[in-house]
Amino acid sequence: MKNLKTHNRHTTVLWLLSAAIFALVLCADLSVASTFKKTNSYMVTNLETIDDDLYVWSNRFQLQGLINGDLACFAYIASQQGEVTQSANYFGRKIDHSGKVGGTLRIFAEEIEVSGYVGRSALLFGSEVSVAQGAVIERDLNIFGANVMIDGAIKGNLKAEARRIEISGVIAGDVTLNADEITIVPPAVIIGKLTYTSKNEAVIDSAKGVTISGGTSWLLPSEDEEKKEEDEDRYTSLVLRISSIFAAFLFGIIVVRLFRPYAEESFSQLHNRFSVAVAAGLLGIVMLLLCVIVLIFALATMIAGMVVINTDAAPFGALILIFSLLMVPITSFLSITGAIIFYSGKIVAALVIGYLIIGRVKQGSQPLSKSALFLGLILVYAMFALPYVGLVIYILVSVIGAGAIILGIKHCRRPLNLDGTDRPLPNDPPPVTPPPLVPPSSGIA
Repeated sequence: MKNLKTHNRHTTVLWLLSAAIFALVLCADLSVASTFKKTNSYMVTNLETIDDDLYVWSNRFQLQGLINGDLACFAYIASQQGEVTQSANYFGRKIDHSGKVGGTLRIFAEEIEVSGYVGRSALLFGSEVSVAQGAVIERDLNIFGANVMIDGAIKGNLKAEARRIEISGVIAGDVTLNADEITIVPPAVIIGKLTYTSKNEAVIDSAKGVTISGGTSWLLPSEDEEKKEEDEDRYTSLVLRISSIFAAFLFGIIVVRLFRPYAEESFSQLHNRFSVAVAAGLLGIVMLLLCVIVLIFALATMIAGMVVINTDAAPFGALILIFSLLMVPITSFLSITGAIIFYSGKIVAALVIGYLIIGRVKQGSQPLSKSALFLGLILVYAMFALPYVGLVIYILVSVIGAGAIILGIKHCRRPLNLDGTDRPLPNDPPPVTPPPLVPPSSGIA
């Protein structure tokens, strides 16, 4: 499991870096002798020859011809049956290589299948990685993945890190594996030495024909590595929580600025009518769940109506479709609105908590100040992080805050003052009425 977590972190970083670099390359106005293709679908047919480096940005890419140069392809789905005389670099979701690459092959994708020829080394980084039968890699192979299957021929060394690894191919060099589950089945042949790191002993069917000439070495994960993984997990969790706090802080500032009257009224309702806000929040959650249930039912009836309308009961199917077409937009809007209100509930709760704390230290503090919001968010997120009860606190805070927002929307009917200023909150001091003007004495007795 720790290997999978490390793989996911590495995948995110490499995807972002490779996407950014590739986008810069494609968007730049370069005068060098290279061919750039940016289209929805692009194919190099078996009758075409590109005597140049090729850069492709496409939804689908297929190579059947010849590229006398390097290839850099960023595509959702890509397949290669043709030849690249130099190196090939693929970035996408599903990459299938069954052709020929004269240089190095690098693939970063979710699903990878290699069954062709690679003249030098290969680097494969994905979730599902398969080096199928018929694949030939002249030098080393490095793999980072979740599920890895190797059935081809590797003439150099193999290094693989994954959650599960299965080998049934031929490796001429040394093999270094790091995985939770390792299986080596016939007709696998490893001419070099096998070294693997795992909590579980590898399953090696030597009696059925598996050959390992250089011997086998099993290493258990060290305590230092496990501690390092735990520290990295804690660091990642801390970064995510801090990011969530700043995201909620920015969201709260935007909401207060755009909908200040509603924010003021929601603050007032939670501060002065706490029990009513709790009741409104519980009622709102019930209504949100009902909307989601009705939405799911409407989607199901839409599918049923499409099936029934093509039968003898077409009028009944038409009625079902009309009902679903009316209910899906309404329930979708209400569900999304309810989810936004539920998320914003902790913003209102944080404002009230921060205001109450700052008010004890500093007189005359503003209810909707940024400092109150930030302090309140830090406190509520600290409570969310508590073991066992953190989720319960999160639900309660969000529900109560959502109830205050519902009451705020309901009671926010009073317009702004004639001069455009915001109406005062209930806790603000009453305005001072100036004394009536007295006409000056004329000096005549």
